[in-house]
Amino acid sequence: LSWTFIDSFSKIFIRRLGASKSIAIIAATGTIPMFAALLIIGMPTINYSQLPLLILLSVIGGFALFAGFALVYRSVESAGIANSFLLVELQPPLLILFGIAALGESLNSIQIASILLIFLGIYFVTTTKGIKLDKSMVPSLVGNVMWTIYWIVVVETIMYFREYAIPMLLIRVMAMVFAAVFLTTNGKAEGSATRKNRNYYAKLTPIMILAIVVLAGIADGTGNVLAQNSS
Repeated sequence: LSWTFIDSFSKIFIRRLGASKSIAIIAATGTIPMFAALLIIGMPTINYSQLPLLILLSVIGGFALFAGFALVYRSVESAGIANSFLLVELQPPLLILFGIAALGESLNSIQIASILLIFLGIYFVTTTKGIKLDKSMVPSLVGNVMWTIYWIVVVETIMYFREYAIPMLLIRVMAMVFAAVFLTTNGKAEGSATRKNRNYYAKLTPIMILAIVVLAGIADGTGNVLAQNSS
């Protein structure tokens, strides 16, 4: 439900604030639930000899999380919310295929059929009437692959270190760093475009737009914490 909240309002704050500023705010405010989780469970004991590996995995996971947002939000601007976020369904079968390849898991016939149906649905979503690839959907397609990589890194890091709060927080912080760099390099170019979109949902004041994107970041971080805590 928390991720649905983000999806539902994403086009509003992307059009009004720009993708780079939206991603930076979501990445930053998404750390709040992770800090809260850390306060609740307490600071774990860290083996400092493993710290370089943890930082490396955090950089990889953070970049994958940031890149997923940047690419999917690019499709949202051109292809709309519904089509762009339908490709989120790509993540489960990719994670399952990773489990088969890396962990030696097996599937039954029903699971195989389900995966094939998902890929068939994605094919129809990403093609036009002429059975040609819809270029506006390509960023979302690649973005969801990046989010899949993010989840793989998160799960593998948590399993290796046997602790979830610190890895998730560090990965999110790295995503925030990448988002800040993206904002610095791309923010000015987006400025003129966002000024033209001031009349988009004009009833929403800048403070209301900012509140929505902050809540979206907290909702995203909460979804990440709950998903890992229940796995």
